[in-house]
Amino acid sequence: MLRRGFLLRSKTSSKTVAPKEVPPSEPPFLTTTSLPHDIVVNILARVSRSHYPKLSLVSKYFRSIVRSREIYARRSSLGCTEHCLYLILYNLRTKENRCYILLRSTTNGSHPRLVLVPSLPVLPSRPYPSSFAAVGSKIYMFGDGNDGSTALSIDFESHTVRSLPSMPAPLVYTVANVIDGRIYAIGRDDRDLDKMMVVVFNTETQTWEPEKTTADVEAGDMYHGSVVMAGKMYTKDFDSSYVYEPKGRKWGTDEGMNSKEWRYGCVVDDVLYYYECEEDCEKELRGFDRKERCWRVVKGLEGLLHETRSSLWSQTGSYGGNLALFFPKGDERRGEEIWCAEISLERRQGGEIWGKVEWCNRLVTGFQLTESLDVVMGNKRKSSEPPSLTASLPHDLVVDILARLSRSDYPALSLVSKHFRSIVSSRELYATRSLLGCMEHCLYVFLADVESKCNRCYILRQKTNGSHGLVLVPSLPSLPYGSRFVAVGSRIYVFGTGKDRNTTLSIDCGSYTVQPLPSMHVPLSYTVADVIDGRIYVIGRHDQRDLDKMMVLVFNTETQTWKTDSEMTTSEIYAHGSVVMADKMYAKYSCKGFVYEPKERKWETDEVLNSKEWRFACVVDDVLYYYEFYRDKLRAYDRKQRCWLVVKGLEAFFQTSLMWSYVHSVSYDGKLALFFPYGEEIWCAEISLERCQGGEIWGKVEWCDCLLTSERRFRYTKSLEVFV
Repeated sequence: MLRRGFLLRSKTSSKTVAPKEVPPSEPPFLTTTSLPHDIVVNILARVSRSHYPKLSLVSKYFRSIVRSREIYARRSSLGCTEHCLYLILYNLRTKENRCYILLRSTTNGSHPRLVLVPSLPVLPSRPYPSSFAAVGSKIYMFGDGNDGSTALSIDFESHTVRSLPSMPAPLVYTVANVIDGRIYAIGRDDRDLDKMMVVVFNTETQTWEPEKTTADVEAGDMYHGSVVMAGKMYTKDFDSSYVYEPKGRKWGTDEGMNSKEWRYGCVVDDVLYYYECEEDCEKELRGFDRKERCWRVVKGLEGLLHETRSSLWSQTGSYGGNLALFFPKGDERRGEEIWCAEISLERRQGGEIWGKVEWCNRLVTGFQLTESLDVVMGNKRKSSEPPSLTASLPHDLVVDILARLSRSDYPALSLVSKHFRSIVSSRELYATRSLLGCMEHCLYVFLADVESKCNRCYILRQKTNGSHGLVLVPSLPSLPYGSRFVAVGSRIYVFGTGKDRNTTLSIDCGSYTVQPLPSMHVPLSYTVADVIDGRIYVIGRHDQRDLDKMMVLVFNTETQTWKTDSEMTTSEIYAHGSVVMADKMYAKYSCKGFVYEPKERKWETDEVLNSKEWRFACVVDDVLYYYEFYRDKLRAYDRKQRCWLVVKGLEAFFQTSLMWSYVHSVSYDGKLALFFPYGEEIWCAEISLERCQGGEIWGKVEWCDCLLTSERRFRYTKSLEVFV
């Protein structure tokens, strides 16, 4: 049975030629201190906070700005809000509670990770557990300390801690949550543990309200968390669910919620979620729909069950509209690992809820999770900024600065002004990037629309939440359905076949301009194309003269001319891709693969290579890789050792993946990308590869995401690694 979980998408590969290194001939770098200070702050305030560590490396001046309160005040005035996930972790060795921030994966491919906030002090941890609540960019802590009256606030824009007035009643075993800017703390009176009490803290006046409400229900300890739905606070003890309504200061129970043990749940879009991990229950993410008064199982997460099968606890948290699931792995005696999976949620027709794992990674070992909090940096209020000053920047200086940033930042920077927008789409910027040596690996993907019979170009991008997606390049035209694509440096070459054989184009991926090229002087069909030493070799059949004759045409990218290189007679027809190893072109056809050696214009066969059906393959570090769908294995052909290997470490991933025969592979920045269609979706997984002693090859899945969902039917055509 097919299972929906981690999915892969595949693609054929083409070896690209890295641009030649250009000796540094740039002018002296224009010092950033020559920029007006207000302009620097105005620009950096509009950039995502996830880029601040990188920008702080530009200069000490930049570093001081990204650490200042001034930039956060400007972000607030501009309405540049972001969700940040902070974790309070208890160190089992030092017996301390410390605060960490979760950093999502970045454009360089790093994994989500936890970073200690060193400027914050150790937080109280004993003898009673604390309760935490987030309001805007601040976290409030209540009910800890020896007398249960401690109250603190932490400002995460300035990373400062402030003591608050003591709680009007010393409470222990507290839970806290926010309704209309007021924090409601519920706990037991430290002087009378049989008494349950509610106290209220006003975050605007920073004072405790005089009224204290004593609960009129008999409840157990409520340290299994609390949530807020429709202006009411829901809490949970071992047996029952309770509801507190602040307006009427009334308590009640909720029988619908009592049917499940929803400990450590969270609310996303007014639906309560928790992960069932009891030993005698099936592991599922469940959601309680308050309006329909029913529990639902979130579908599409079967692949996550493999990761959590041995977990004895779990905790969920809302994170910028997604759900963060925390769970343990490993032996508790040796130090449990805390893992996190970020899950996006979608409500479908019929009320079904579907989830998608955006990423899943180990965060830390040797800690206990105390609390996770979604903190909003910056307040959403109407902009009061002065008229834009960016137009007063020297043009050369703007280009010089923007050229040094990652291209993934350009969409955000294009929002600063029309001036910036024109620069990031100009050829001048990419010429400057080339001069400075600021080249990046970009993955372009061509998808064929089955209805319109044309190919469109997309680029693989990492989203602000760390997941990946395909973004259409709207300025590029539709391309013929049966085209062949190869990449040389920053250009993509397109060769039509069949009735479109006269279509020959080059696409400049820096400026997104298209240039017509001379057509092939011999009409070929069933073609494959690849690059050797800057020349493009196209192998195919003469579709007007002799279909039994295989021909090689060569396009010189420097002189922009064609020539015939070689011919061979064969009965093989259908092409399944090509790769280049050791300056030889390996072409895979229906039943056999051929090797073409350009220097001597010779055709060869490789019997060891032909012992496997290596369709839709790619080459990484001179090793050929392809996915063998009927055995769920990633195979590798070592040309030097002349043997096939199975890539290890991916067994669990393939078992939880919906993979069919059309899995395409591509080399991408030294790693392997697998593309896979599932229904109306296009998926991709990036795999890093490591050669171990003894010749074994091990793989590790860096990420796996659904890149594109559409009601239109798309067919994967090609992916190309381009240096821009």
